Amino acid sequence: MASLATFNFKLSQLYPGAGKYHLNTCANPDCSNFGQPLTDSAARRKTWNETRPDLTLEQLDIVAKHGPGAYKLSGADKKHRRVSCAFQYQRAPHVWADQRTVRCQGHTSEGKVCNSAFSIKSPAHLDEEVARLRNHNGILDGPACGACGTRFLAAPEDFSLNGAHQRIRDSKGKAMKKKATPKAVRVLHKPCKGKKGARFSISLPHAGQKTTSDNLRILGAVLNSAGITDIQRMLGTAATGKAIGFSRIYDRIAWLEEVFLAYEREMLRRWREKN
Repeated sequence: MASLATFNFKLSQLYPGAGKYHLNTCANPDCSNFGQPLTDSAARRKTWNETRPDLTLEQLDIVAKHGPGAYKLSGADKKHRRVSCAFQYQRAPHVWADQRTVRCQGHTSEGKVCNSAFSIKSPAHLDEEVARLRNHNGILDGPACGACGTRFLAAPEDFSLNGAHQRIRDSKGKAMKKKATPKAVRVLHKPCKGKKGARFSISLPHAGQKTTSDNLRILGAVLNSAGITDIQRMLGTAATGKAIGFSRIYDRIAWLEEVFLAYEREMLRRWREKN
């Protein structure tokens, strides 16, 4: 591979911004750059020149180099060095070592250059990850049309029932006289009828939760930090000696959590509409 040693990035070209959580700023609380994002040297020079017009050119150079928001790219050490390959060059791929370590040039309370280092992170990626975790990987959004993305919970009037997943034969293959409760229903997004993904299934996670009193007892036990074995013993029938399985208990706890999180999300949506 051909090297690309002459291809150097400026910090302003790599810096993605501080973001809401100030990821790409100095983390030293004793430094003047603590929580201060990158500022262009020309902007620092202009700001200080307007604020203190009596500064000499030498003092302005120092401000441009070590003023608020001053950072510089540093050679990546062996631990953080990453090699990038550019294969868009026909028959001559290029390779270079990324220098993405940033060093703070602000002053500490002791009057020294901070020189603390950090690696550049993407605030956009962090925001996406926070949204994913808050939404439990999309569970709280609910099912949606695969053609246009319209959520069933957002516009239920746009959907129509289109069948059900129902067991009609027993384990021996014989037709069941009494049909079991459907485990899922199929719905059709009417505006996207005929398109791929417009017809999809909605599972019923609460289908097995037949006894409300058991769910309330599980909820009370969880709130009081009871163990799974204690919950199993509490739900067991003393007359028969049968005990509910651990997997069913975990399923019910997960279902209760989804219900409460969905309720919280709906209340937050209503509050945002009013405010």
